[in-house]
Amino acid sequence: MGTIKNISNEFEGIHYSILLEYIETGNKDLIGNDEMILYLEQLDKVRGWHYSLMTENKIINALFLAYPKLSQRAAKTRYIDAVNYFYGDTEIKKEAYRNMAADEMYKAYTAAILSAKEPKDYKIAVDILYRSMEVRGSMDPDPDKLPDHLFENKTPIYVMNPELVGLPAANRNLLAEQIDSMPITELKKRKLKQEGGIEALELFGEDE
Repeated sequence: MGTIKNISNEFEGIHYSILLEYIETGNKDLIGNDEMILYLEQLDKVRGWHYSLMTENKIINALFLAYPKLSQRAAKTRYIDAVNYFYGDTEIKKEAYRNMAADEMYKAYTAAILSAKEPKDYKIAVDILYRSMEVRGSMDPDPDKLPDHLFENKTPIYVMNPELVGLPAANRNLLAEQIDSMPITELKKRKLKQEGGIEALELFGEDE
């Protein structure tokens, strides 16, 4: 498909918003006009130049040559929009970019080891390899692993006598005195004494 060069710029400054709206709604009418088609073509060209390792300034200059009607501000905007659109995906994790960089460094290591002729050349290659491993995170210490028993389901056990679990026996006389001193009804005091093992437990109290 040939490059479209001579169209109006009625959408200038809002192309990216229209693109995001299309992504969200799927409404093809938003990008079906010549101006948006040209805009998408320009973003794709920026991506291709970016992959060929061209610098930002060279990409903007290339846009000027390919699209003479673009202003300097518009060309700069196309570059920024392309980077945001193709590389601004928040779902891509930092580790992915680290791995991409490490892969490129490993290519440099391979080239260095294949062209090495002297001991110092091999040292340079090994340094590149070491740095690629650092970038990838291969040199990071392994995270501490929690013991498996921490993830096991625990069954709580309740006991009436503290001494059954190694605790000192309760002073029930003192406990009874403390319950008697509380500003509550006699019925509630009796229930507390039953629950504390001071008095015999009644299955059905007077209130029931």
